Formats: sequence, C-alpha cells, structure tokens
Amino acid sequence: MAWLIQNHDGALLVTMNTNPVNKQNEAFFADLHACFDTLDREHPMVPIVLTGQGRVFSAGLDFEEVFGFFERATIAETSAWFARYYKTISRVLVADRMVVGAINGHAYAGGAVLTLACDHRIGPLEGARASLNEVPIGIPMPCPYVELARSRMGDREAQEWILFGREYAPTEALASGFFHQLAPNDKLLDVALSKARSIPPLARAAYVASKKALLCPLLDQIERMTPHVEKFALPALLSDDGKAARAQVKAKLASKKR
Repeated sequence: MAWLIQNHDGALLVTMNTNPVNKQNEAFFADLHACFDTLDREHPMVPIVLTGQGRVFSAGLDFEEVFGFFERATIAETSAWFARYYKTISRVLVADRMVVGAINGHAYAGGAVLTLACDHRIGPLEGARASLNEVPIGIPMPCPYVELARSRMGDREAQEWILFGREYAPTEALASGFFHQLAPNDKLLDVALSKARSIPPLARAAYVASKKALLCPLLDQIERMTPHVEKFALPALLSDDGKAARAQVKAKLASKKR
C-alpha cells in the first residue's frame, strides 16, 4: 500500500502503512522507496514528518521473511542484502529535506534505526518502548547502524543500546539522545509538524546544505569501515550460534500466537 502523504500548511505528514506494525520486509522497502521518489519528484525540499500508525512506529525486520533468508544465504548474498537495506534507510538519512520523526509508538531494532535516521526525533510521553535489540536475537549490529547510533547518541550510549539490547522508556530514550524531545501522545503530530515548519521556505536550501555537511563524517566513516566490519560480523551472523539464537526467537513468537 502506498504510504499516505498529506499536506499540512507547508509540511508533509508521511504515514507508513505497509502493514499494521510496519515490519520491514520487501514490501516495506518498496513502499519507502516509492514514497521518497514521489517526495523528490513532486515536493522537493519540503519538510516531512514521518510517523506510523496505532501503537507501533516500526517493529523492525520481518522475522519470518528475513530470518529465513539468513538461514540459507551465503556471506556474499548477505552482504548484498545489507547493502540494499542500508540504501533504503539512507533515503531517510540523507534526504534533501528536513525529516522529523514523530515516533507514535514502539520502535524496535530496524524501527529504532529508522528513528535514528530522522533529523529530529520526537517521542511520546508514554506507552512506547525503543530498543536496538539485534544482538540478543543473534544479529551483529551492521557497521552503518553502529556508526549512526554513535553519531546520534555518543559512544557510551551507543554501546549500552547496541550491546545489551534492552528496552528504553521514552524518558530514558530522551536522556540517551535517542529522542530530541517528548510530546503528549495526543499532541505528538502537532508538535512534529510545528518543528517541520520551523525553517522558512527560503532557508530550505541552506538547511539541506548544512545537513549534508553535518553528515559527511558519518557517511565517510560508514563507507570506510563497513568492509572491515563485515569480515567478522557476517560470519557471526551466519554461524550456528546465530542461527540457534534466531530459532529460539521464532519459537517464542510462535508460542505467543497459539
């Protein structure tokens, strides 16, 4: 389903709606690219607010689709998959516009990565959790997202979030730098749209140029380090222990559905 794009007096509200919890799978990737293609073609440099629906912003990777791929893929195939995933997330990270994340609910794993890709991140006061929980489910954190978390939150917080994968309440996520601010749940979109409109239209080119300058060290680090990190991260991902860890997660999820 095409993501909903609504004009709100100089800012665009983009609502992700690929599936009820925005699990990140091939359909989600296609929707994201299609949305940003439309934005670039029809609304150049207009700021956006990116949000989800219901109580979940994004639940992260679709276990059923992606775990199956990891079980049968080679290292070369896995490397290509992660490069394509990074290219997808990068549409948000390097977008030639302001991207405000209105994090309406839970943001787990890839959903937390997507949150960090936003320029300005606004969380709800209550009822949501955020977590970079890849490690506990047997997925070494890929280099681009290690560097993204480090850039957004600093070394100490990035280590805590990545290595231990615990869930953070909104106030904790704010203190970590994951969020820039919190807003009452029923005012979240209003606050986010106000932030998106805070740069005058004639200053948008200056905003985009300055954003690119700020991102240069991060993007250079990702390009330089990714090949080195993959040499040990991908074998760990495809190891017997990694597969066993993900099998336990799948079994636990299956038992909850019964």
